[in-house]
Amino acid sequence: MVRLTASRLFELMLFIAIFTMALRAPVDTDMWWHLAAGRFSPTFTPLKFDLFSHSVEGNPWLNHSWLSQHIFYNLYRLGGLQAIALATALLVTLTFLTLYLGHGNPYIRGFSILLAALASSVVWTPRPHLFSFLAFALVLRRLESLRGKLDFFLIPATFMLWANLHSGYAAGLLLLFLSLVGNAADSLLYHDPEAGRKTRLLFIILPLSLLAVCFNPWGPELLFYPIRTLKIKTLQAYIQEWASPNFHDLTNHPAIWLTIAIMLVLAFSGIPAGLAELLPLFAFFYLYLMAVRNVVFYSMISVLTLFRHGEVALRRFGLVRPSGKGNYLNTLLLLLALLAAALRGYHILKGEAIEAQERLFLPKGAVEFTLKGKLTGNLFNSYNWGGYLIWHLYPNCRVFVDGRTDLYGDEILSQFLKVMRGEEGWDLILDSYKVGIVIVERRAPVVRCLELKEGWRKVYEDSLAVVFVRAESPSQ
Repeated sequence: MVRLTASRLFELMLFIAIFTMALRAPVDTDMWWHLAAGRFSPTFTPLKFDLFSHSVEGNPWLNHSWLSQHIFYNLYRLGGLQAIALATALLVTLTFLTLYLGHGNPYIRGFSILLAALASSVVWTPRPHLFSFLAFALVLRRLESLRGKLDFFLIPATFMLWANLHSGYAAGLLLLFLSLVGNAADSLLYHDPEAGRKTRLLFIILPLSLLAVCFNPWGPELLFYPIRTLKIKTLQAYIQEWASPNFHDLTNHPAIWLTIAIMLVLAFSGIPAGLAELLPLFAFFYLYLMAVRNVVFYSMISVLTLFRHGEVALRRFGLVRPSGKGNYLNTLLLLLALLAAALRGYHILKGEAIEAQERLFLPKGAVEFTLKGKLTGNLFNSYNWGGYLIWHLYPNCRVFVDGRTDLYGDEILSQFLKVMRGEEGWDLILDSYKVGIVIVERRAPVVRCLELKEGWRKVYEDSLAVVFVRAESPSQ
């Protein structure tokens, strides 16, 4: 049996733990419309107009995640939802492994990675943004040691692929810009020759990366997509991941612990932190406070700050110890950890377990009823369930809204909210869109309105969802 040192055992168990944490039943609400886009797209080309809704049917769609959709759909074809769950866990693990690799005390690096993983785990969902996490980690590590000619190719090449996988490339471009400004300031203020060298390189790499983003099916138009999305006011008002973090929720507490750890190591390390380090840290902390979805980018930048300052700070207090020698017990502990991870994975990935999660969080019963009853027509549906309904009911039923917020814009989303809340004129909106079927949460305010409204009939109800059908044709 091979011996393992304590530090190597710690590293292996850390990443087994991260993989196991990320291995979950794939029931994310937006995953489904990405799968549907992959299913109904021509081979390795994007859908450029809307197929799935009736509210904006045929409208142009800047489908920035088109390549990811093909990858996820082909994974589904190969191994079903289990393959998607495994790919999600693998991408998350590779992201943190990319950050971890390098020199330094393994325990400090491992603890930093664990904090970042706990903080960001709230957004580990099987969607194209997983590719943004990995790409951001790759760019972050390249910025640590810019080498010239190699990075003139590697960083722009990363952005070229990234721009076809997910719109998170905008976070990467912001990181490059902040690094450029920070290094330029450090060079001017502190006469730092290394900062000057990096500034000159970034003056070339940033424009090349901007140009690389334009190599996509929409060309330069994609550069403006993030700005268009941020202008949608409904995002922060209604969509949870675009809202500020709720620190009364325990799941957001690891980000607080991470922030406290950063303050402590910066205070006690004695190493001066330049603007090249602080600007990205502060900017992405601000973005995280604006929208919880940015926690991954903030966590990854925080990890590198903990790496740089953590070991020095702890050495001042005599808290860093060399790792011990290897022994057979460490190998046995590793085997037990692998067995535990395998057992948990088996339990999560069983078909019955995934189906149980679907019934718990998604309107599986309502979908089965709709299919069995062969109901067809225009839907009014919960925003969160739009993708799931597209995957199962298209083309017989078309949704009112789904997670493609940029496609619907404030006009459609504000009408959606008006109906969901049962506000005055809700019925006129359903009439104007010729809605014949409503599938929403059982406790939505509009449910009571539909129960009292002549011409609508409740045909299905369970603990999660209700289905109403129109008893007569909507007014023209």
